[in-house]
Amino acid sequence: MRQFWRRWGLWVSLLCLLESALNGQVVTYTMTNNYLGVSMPSDTANFTVFTTRGDPANPFDDNLALNDPVETFWVLRFHDLPSIVGGVQPVTVRLQGAGGGAGPVTFRLNLVGPTPGSNNTQFITRWLIFTTPLQVEPALFVDREITLLGDAVEIRLRLTGNDNATRLISVGFVLDPGFNPLANPTQLTRGVFFTPGHPFFGGETELVTDLPPFWVHTPDPGTTDLSLRGTIVPPEGPTPRRVVFAFAPNLGLAAFGYGFDYRPDPFTSIFSDNAVGLYWDPVTVGPGVSREFVVVFGLNRAFGDYRRPYSLMVQSVPSLSVELGDDPFTPEVETAFVSPNPFPVTASVYNAGSQPLSGVNLTLTLPRGFTLAPGEVPTKSVPTVASNGEQQVTWQVRVDPMQVWEDPNIVTGRAELVVTADAPVGGIRQVRVPVLVPALPVRALAAGLYMLGFPFDFTNPEPAAALGLMPAEFLLARYDPVRQRYLIYRQDAELNRLERGRGYWLRLLTPHQTPGNPLRLQGILPVNLNEPVTVPIRQGWNQLSNPFPVAVLLGGVQVVQGTSVVSIPFDYAVQLGLLRSTLFVWRSDPTLPPFGGEYEALPASHDLLLQPWQGFWLFSTVDGALVFSPPTFVGTLQTRLARQRGQGTRDGEAERSLALADGWQIRLKAESASGRDTITWLGVSRKASGSLDLLDIPKPPPVPGGLWVASVFSSGRSSIPLSMDFRPPAPRIVWDLELVNPAGGEVQLRVDGLSQVPRSVALWLTDPETQQQWSLRSTPSITLVTRPDQPKRLQVIALQTDQRPLRVQGLRAVRLRGRGAYIEFAVTQPSQVTVQVRTLTGRVVWEKTMTATTDSRRRIFWDGQGAAPAPLPSSVPYLIVVQAVSEEGRRAQAHTLLR
Repeated sequence: MRQFWRRWGLWVSLLCLLESALNGQVVTYTMTNNYLGVSMPSDTANFTVFTTRGDPANPFDDNLALNDPVETFWVLRFHDLPSIVGGVQPVTVRLQGAGGGAGPVTFRLNLVGPTPGSNNTQFITRWLIFTTPLQVEPALFVDREITLLGDAVEIRLRLTGNDNATRLISVGFVLDPGFNPLANPTQLTRGVFFTPGHPFFGGETELVTDLPPFWVHTPDPGTTDLSLRGTIVPPEGPTPRRVVFAFAPNLGLAAFGYGFDYRPDPFTSIFSDNAVGLYWDPVTVGPGVSREFVVVFGLNRAFGDYRRPYSLMVQSVPSLSVELGDDPFTPEVETAFVSPNPFPVTASVYNAGSQPLSGVNLTLTLPRGFTLAPGEVPTKSVPTVASNGEQQVTWQVRVDPMQVWEDPNIVTGRAELVVTADAPVGGIRQVRVPVLVPALPVRALAAGLYMLGFPFDFTNPEPAAALGLMPAEFLLARYDPVRQRYLIYRQDAELNRLERGRGYWLRLLTPHQTPGNPLRLQGILPVNLNEPVTVPIRQGWNQLSNPFPVAVLLGGVQVVQGTSVVSIPFDYAVQLGLLRSTLFVWRSDPTLPPFGGEYEALPASHDLLLQPWQGFWLFSTVDGALVFSPPTFVGTLQTRLARQRGQGTRDGEAERSLALADGWQIRLKAESASGRDTITWLGVSRKASGSLDLLDIPKPPPVPGGLWVASVFSSGRSSIPLSMDFRPPAPRIVWDLELVNPAGGEVQLRVDGLSQVPRSVALWLTDPETQQQWSLRSTPSITLVTRPDQPKRLQVIALQTDQRPLRVQGLRAVRLRGRGAYIEFAVTQPSQVTVQVRTLTGRVVWEKTMTATTDSRRRIFWDGQGAAPAPLPSSVPYLIVVQAVSEEGRRAQAHTLLR
């Protein structure tokens, strides 16, 4: 094998030298397709990806360089090379140009040009790696393959061992994106990075856990309408361990190991010049062993499955809107319909292979509520696709008008269409395409309680007239953050109209869910989806809703503080503390009495989809306004940012997950005849402070007449009820709880998440009124008795038990006049305690078991009787024994003589 590579490398080197001698100049290789091109000079092999047509519908985005060729490179880190001072040392090499190296590692360019037989769809570059100064044969061959995959390119690095050594090597890849003239690809381009689930990165950022599937880079407005997308989780091969978004020069410095050793500074701006670095875990490369690493990046214009030898691309579905009137293409009579209907779904097959691709079948799978237009079939065959060529197919798809009106809840919101390609060569490709279906002014609702918004304007916004209901058929309320109470329809004159962007409690007293009897809004006016909507907010809790009849991403919402004319992104307002980072929605569930639902907490993340008709709570620390961007923006860049993991983008149906990497948490769930409250979290985090901070989320107003439990934080003379209360680590932490049960009676309190709590932490619930105590580990479900509308005070106590041993202290027993005695003691750890009265011969005559914390001394009374019960002699001495067992099973005992 080594002989073969040596001869092959020598042959290629001679050809390269001959070519240079004959031409006397550098050769620049170029390959192109209908979207992109790649150029690569023969002297350095620094490549530039550029647009040929970019977006075919836009002639002004051609010939734009999408990367800085000097600041785009692979990095190799050798972990186990011998050091001149003994032991081993890491050596990091920036693999770029005709040759170079670091320490004992050197490399030189061996091969540059189109891959033989690729039909100019792939370039290959080979470097020879030497790990000792006197090495004759290369230790490693490193091949870089760049392949056109339609509107994206694949960049693949392959390491192959050539000598007898086995080495531990890490790989990194740095990309400096841009939108520059092709003649000047290295000039600076301002722009920002996004990833699903994260806001835009204004400062340097490192991601090491829960890595998103891809990143998106957008330039300054006015530069171009294009954006770039690159993989973090590749279509094949290992996933990087770490991703860094940083000021580009910082990832290009040898002092920082080209990013391997760089620790991002969140205060360093990356707007003017930014880059992304991907860094993989070390791999072993032995003799004849190859390791491959794959990166894909390109235009963010379609959804795609980009793999060799062919790619499947599906264009974004046109934005759907609501048209008022009767749909002329259906026999039914409607007052509003979805448009366009049908709409096109266009898929493309791009052949990156060297031979024609034939026999490709494409199948469109539709979710419930969608149908193919008459004459369409789900599976279509594409003609033979030439090498470096592309073939398209289009389906016409309808939002089923019958299902929209019979059960409008089926198709409103986000749905996914699935396109699957199957080819004899290359196998299966699959792409999921989101569709945002607008809400019509109709909704199927059972009798019950709902928190809603109404995303329409009305000719008559008076609630009964707009809802098309008699006043006796419903109850309506809206929270007033200034008065800090609910306004009730027909009781408070201020609640006399329905407004877009506001949230309301609607209680239907009769059902409106049968096929012929949904709730139909009356007198609606056309909605302009191209204009933003401004919704005022006040300090405190605001009951709001999506003002558009289509889903919008929270990341597209802007925030205005006070009377300022400048708006800032929602994410940034959260970082500044102007808004809290959690929204609360109402999840309807008819199986949950008495209101048919419960609150849910949703992280206010960039990719949170706000559905039409959905109401939500938002806490603001300032007066101001929310500016909802036109949802047509959502249909392009923002939708592609949506995380497609599991069931896809998070929305109002998702469950809150609060995983803390640096602490722990528990969740309290209360249930009674007055409903359920499951949105109280208590926890410990090193990021928390002793005062209110961004981790602490206030408690939203309760459902009218509903059960409510909160952690009460004292701040000066006021008390602030919290839904999420996180404290810094301490030996002893006390959370004060307040529970209000309007109906009175029993409340079942359950604690979830105890497995997260370290075994060294003891958790106790105490009732100061009754002096009862419960160990939450042994009793995670507790029944409490409450009085109607009377707050019940409780405490949750967390004690660090590994800081001192278990002891029973201060034991004493004092006889009382007449019979009996009181017994006092204290324990140093929360424990299950048994108190015994024994005769001097050791026989137990009386015993009592209880729980005890370290809060105070415990005093119990012995009435002087035995277990019979029968009075025992009071003139003889007894032995008092106190035995304590901690939650970890530790034991301690103390005894004293009762004379």
